[in-house]
Amino acid sequence: MVNKNMADLNFRDIYVHNQIWQRGNFFSYETESRPYCGICFIVSGGIKYKTETADISASIGDAVILKKDARYRAIFDAKLTHDILINFYCESLNGVDGFFSESEDKILMFKNRGDLQKMFFDILSYGLTSGRECMVKSVLYAIVDGLCSFCGNNAEFIRIKQAIDADVEFKLKEPDLAERCSVSVSTFQRIFKKGYGKTVSEYRNELRIAKAKELLITGCHSIEELADRLGFCDSAYFSRCFKKTEGLSPKQYLKHYYTM
Repeated sequence: MVNKNMADLNFRDIYVHNQIWQRGNFFSYETESRPYCGICFIVSGGIKYKTETADISASIGDAVILKKDARYRAIFDAKLTHDILINFYCESLNGVDGFFSESEDKILMFKNRGDLQKMFFDILSYGLTSGRECMVKSVLYAIVDGLCSFCGNNAEFIRIKQAIDADVEFKLKEPDLAERCSVSVSTFQRIFKKGYGKTVSEYRNELRIAKAKELLITGCHSIEELADRLGFCDSAYFSRCFKKTEGLSPKQYLKHYYTM
């Protein structure tokens, strides 16, 4: 998942931003992809990152990797959200672009990383002081090392998430997925929630709804067919889950899509 040789990495053009957002604010990389890497730490409040395939919610103490070329909308729902954002370019001497090069995800969540908060305030302080560029770079290396070490020590979580993402037809139940990962169902659920911040069920429902949106606009499937194909128990439950995620029923979503 990560470029394991930190000595190969070169960070340049590092800019640190101390940001305060009010409820209703948003920032978008939907029409043009992100031009550089970013690491965001949530000091207070929360941010929801909406992509084409998922909603990723970050709250106090969470760190978020925003990879170069990511497309998303960042929405600020709390009364006030305070975050520290580090933007930078990352190059590798071995030709690999970036330090999370093996992950296909463009946004990577690290829950409950309050242990890194002092580093983020340190890099902010150095970034605001002229002539401290070396300290800025050294703290960024320390932050990235902390995140990389977290991934390296959580191989079980990575293996579990890969097993879930590989079930693109949603044929497998949680006990089946747990068996494939050689862990108990309770361990499977616990490791995933600790690593991702959501239950397996919540995450899989997001994947199902994203797939449902793709299939809906083709006009080739009824609501009942989609519910069955995506593993929902019935069309009523599918519609409730869809509305909870999108704010519209499947039929309302279709009507809105074709009048955009």
